Amino acid sequence: MLKEAVFPETIENIKSEELSIELVFATPQAFEIGKSKGSARSGRLDRMLIPLSGERAETATGKYVTVFYGTGRYGPGPYTNEGQLQKRLRRLLKDMGYSLY
Repeated sequence: MLKEAVFPETIENIKSEELSIELVFATPQAFEIGKSKGSARSGRLDRMLIPLSGERAETATGKYVTVFYGTGRYGPGPYTNEGQLQKRLRRLLKDMGYSLY
């Protein structure tokens, strides 16, 4: 897992200058990350921002994905890990009770 400092300007730039998906939930949702690596963290979030272009987007091989998350605002560090973006998004949304179809 890699972390970087995230400033409000970073988020605004991603949202206005790059292609991204932003999910904003009506109520905070429980989440857990890092479980498979033995460094699990859990908490609640009401927003997620996933860059699809630019330097923080998933790599061409699909090996790394960056997810900015927070409650009320985006937190100080995004979650970056190995994995396939589409597979993880589908599982996360399914676990939260949302259907993509």
